Amino acid sequence: MKPVRICLLCLWTCIGYVYASPLTIVYRDHVETFSDAQLQALPQAGLRTATQWNPKEIDFQGPLLSTILKLRHASTVTVVASNGYVSALPLTDIERYQPILAISGNGQRLTIKEKGPYMTLFPYSQYSELRRSSRENLYVWYVKKIIVR
Repeated sequence: MKPVRICLLCLWTCIGYVYASPLTIVYRDHVETFSDAQLQALPQAGLRTATQWNPKEIDFQGPLLSTILKLRHASTVTVVASNGYVSALPLTDIERYQPILAISGNGQRLTIKEKGPYMTLFPYSQYSELRRSSRENLYVWYVKKIIVR
C-alpha cells in the first residue's frame, strides 16, 4: 500500500506543477478561450509587489487584465476561480491600478501550490489602499473564468 500512496502523491504534485487549464472569458455576445501558450504569447507586463500572503516582493509577469478583457462597453468584471471562489472587480480599479493576470513569479511559472496557474494581481506594495482587508477580494488565484458584462 505504501508505494501506491507515494505514486499518487507524485502524480498530484506533477499535475499541480505542469497542468494549466484554459482560461475562459465570457462576453455579452461571445466566449473566448485562451490556452496557456496564447496567454504567454500576449504582451507581458511586469509587476514587482508583495501580497497579503507573502510580505516579500516578487517580480510577477503576465498580460494586463485590460489587454485581455476588451473592456469597451463593460459594466462589470467577475472572476471565477477553480475552487469556486467568485469576485467582482470594479472597473475603476482595473483602469486605475492596471492589474495583471499573473502567469509567473521571479521567472518561474506559477503552480497550483503558488496560487496559479493564473492569478489576478494588483500593485499591492505600491498603493496602501489596496492593503485594506476590504480590498482582499481583488486578488483571485486559481483563475479559470472571467465574465465581462
